[in-house]
Amino acid sequence: MERKKRRISKGMAWSLVAAVLLVGALVYAVMCCFSSQRQMRNSVVVVQSNLWYTVGTGADKVVFFAEVAPDSTFAKAAISPTDLLKTPHLTSGFWANRVALLPSCSGRVVAAMPHGTADKGKLPTDVNTMVQKTLGKLLAQEKQLKREVKEINYYMKVHGMKDEGYTAVLAYAHKLKTRLAEVQKVSKRLAVLRKEKQLRVLRHTRYALLFDGKSIAAKCLREDQQWGLCLLQTTNESKPWRANALSALPWGMSAAGEVRVASVPGLGLNPLATVKDSAAVWAASVQRDSSLRMHAALGQAGSPVFSAWGRFVGVYNGAGIVPRNIIAKMLWNEK
Repeated sequence: MERKKRRISKGMAWSLVAAVLLVGALVYAVMCCFSSQRQMRNSVVVVQSNLWYTVGTGADKVVFFAEVAPDSTFAKAAISPTDLLKTPHLTSGFWANRVALLPSCSGRVVAAMPHGTADKGKLPTDVNTMVQKTLGKLLAQEKQLKREVKEINYYMKVHGMKDEGYTAVLAYAHKLKTRLAEVQKVSKRLAVLRKEKQLRVLRHTRYALLFDGKSIAAKCLREDQQWGLCLLQTTNESKPWRANALSALPWGMSAAGEVRVASVPGLGLNPLATVKDSAAVWAASVQRDSSLRMHAALGQAGSPVFSAWGRFVGVYNGAGIVPRNIIAKMLWNEK
């Protein structure tokens, strides 16, 4: 009898422990599935990216440019990427756990691709023809700049320093001559590249995360051209203690109707020095075609979207809502 009582007592004890663990797991799962407004705000991170391209055959034979122009030429071609790095692109992102309901963020961030569209990521194939067209365009610019420099030199020769506006004209002349020297250098480099047969175009992107007043270096793990999203990770593979990582459940959820969007207002409208990385939560509505009805200055690409009850439903990619099951698949297959 005593042995039976001990067995029953042990069984009840183990049952009680299992019940407590089960209740704790359920409470934890509910807490992960529903986010407060503070958690929504702390999940948002500002993503700063610098995007540039190179065309050439190696490190010593290369030309940098910002993007492919509509006329199939290289826009803002230069022999150094310095000027291309002066205007970073700002967008939104959010901290995310790799495995839903488990603390597995390790510095991972889901963000919108630079410029917000997948088409920008496509690399040109007919490179030699583009080099030829860009060279012709630059030679025309060189002729125009030489003409303007000649005219402004004549003006400066005729007029003295006491004339009104002479200082402004002198500064403009220096700007013209600097631009002319740059165009001539790029033209010479392209003339050399034109003789090469196997030219390659490479895309380069440098990321940094702005959170809690600090800039954190990050690397790109994966890009999803179809949905216009990219998966980033901090170089130290950790997230700030105040950051809240969201869990993307592997099944979809309807986002139609009233939603909440967490984002940093004014990204892309204000200079980088005046941008604050403090997020806010805004009320919005989603149409049946997954389009988001919200002012563009409030809800940028990369902003996480929640239901009215605080459940994470997806991310806004600039065109519509990407459901959370797509994000979960992207996180699981990160490489």
